[in-house]
Amino acid sequence: MLCAQRASAGGGTTRLLPRGHRGNPARTCAACADGKIFDNTYKRSRPLKFKLRCEQVVPGWDAGVAQLSLGEMATVRMSAKAAWGKTGIPGLIPPNSDLEFEVELIGVQ
Repeated sequence: MLCAQRASAGGGTTRLLPRGHRGNPARTCAACADGKIFDNTYKRSRPLKFKLRCEQVVPGWDAGVAQLSLGEMATVRMSAKAAWGKTGIPGLIPPNSDLEFEVELIGVQ
């Protein structure tokens, strides 16, 4: 399950970005369903860089960011199955955790 709820419209018109494009989401705050934050680029002052649809991030992140246009902000919620599933990340994300990401797409290369 994946839900991308838009918080603000972007200035770009690109939707469903092609495979291999680099998405540079910034000001990302990621939390488990219980509200525990496990990642925050506000604190790092550095955007997360990855190639879209190349299995560099969890499937829910790929699918959620692919729906955004440049400059758009959204809340991306995903089930555990679309995230780290049964394994989670020991010491960081419990097994079977649904996740929520606040995302702004700030660049596409």
